[in-house]
Amino acid sequence: MHKLKYISLFMFTFLFLQGCEEKSNSMIRSESARPEVIKEEKKEKKNMTVVYDKAKWHYEGDFPEGLDDKQGFVHTGMYLGWIIENHLYSKEFKEAAANEIIKFKQKKMTGTEIYMNWDGVFVSDMLNEKGNAFTKSYFDFKDGVYLDDYEEVFPHVKSLYEVKDTWGNYETLKPKLNERFNSWKHKKTTTKGNTMFTIDDYISSLKESLQKNEHVLIANIKEIQTFHYYEEIDLLDFEIFMQPFDLSIMMFSMDDEANEVFYEGNDRKIFSGSHPLFDETQYYDLPAENSDAFWEFYEQNEESISAAEEETIVRWFVSCWNKVGGKSFELPVYLDFHDDIKSFDLHKNKWIDSEEKWAE
Repeated sequence: MHKLKYISLFMFTFLFLQGCEEKSNSMIRSESARPEVIKEEKKEKKNMTVVYDKAKWHYEGDFPEGLDDKQGFVHTGMYLGWIIENHLYSKEFKEAAANEIIKFKQKKMTGTEIYMNWDGVFVSDMLNEKGNAFTKSYFDFKDGVYLDDYEEVFPHVKSLYEVKDTWGNYETLKPKLNERFNSWKHKKTTTKGNTMFTIDDYISSLKESLQKNEHVLIANIKEIQTFHYYEEIDLLDFEIFMQPFDLSIMMFSMDDEANEVFYEGNDRKIFSGSHPLFDETQYYDLPAENSDAFWEFYEQNEESISAAEEETIVRWFVSCWNKVGGKSFELPVYLDFHDDIKSFDLHKNKWIDSEEKWAE
């Protein structure tokens, strides 16, 4: 029914799983109740592909009459869209779905439509390590609460399958996913020990890690200085993504109305869109046995730690930027943290309200 776009080793896994699947008879629910997907209990091996969901488990199961089969894709399609927006996908998925990821960012293709392109199969191979860890905890139909949250966010529908695939509905769901993800990141585990932490020690460790990776950032800045930027680009936005304890930086080419700019011509020398400036790198090593004590310390000092982290990372970036003559960029260039309301003007060397950069 839905054509696969990529025939590769990665997609061969999908086809193999499709062929080996025993038909599920586990969709035992009424239209108004949550679907329970009954699956065989499996002992997961470290590198085994985990199947999180398949659309046909739904539209071939106890599915409301009169609905288009597409509605069986929507609940997982929206989650896949959120995965893409938060860069929680694997390198293999990034390579195979590069065009679809761009279209999603342009809002020319929804997460559901991408999920349909992938034949309605959502598996662990599509996610990176962090994406899988969160998905196993939250999305999993047996142990997670994603479907509970989904129904809570859309209480006006008789069945979760009736939620329409619209950008408005995606934006309605997204805050709940962000809330769950942030809570998951800061969840404390039960451990023994009474290790002492200080802000100075933590920031010193961060500085040491950043300094070790200074050469990587410098080399990448030098690389983007050689790009031929599309004439429709008004500014460059360097966005810092931080997750416990990983740091990455993406460069986005933007117009003055806060839209990402894409070049659709055939000249491969012209750059537009996004580019990884600093790949995800671990900046702090926390032993598992000290996790409980660390998060207690972090929560007690979160405001001070966050301010110190921000200052340290920005100083590190600016230092690397200046070492390679970053101010020679003709385009306005800004540095900011993901979802923050302020930006650092790299030409003027000062913080501004993020809205100001669209008004200049």
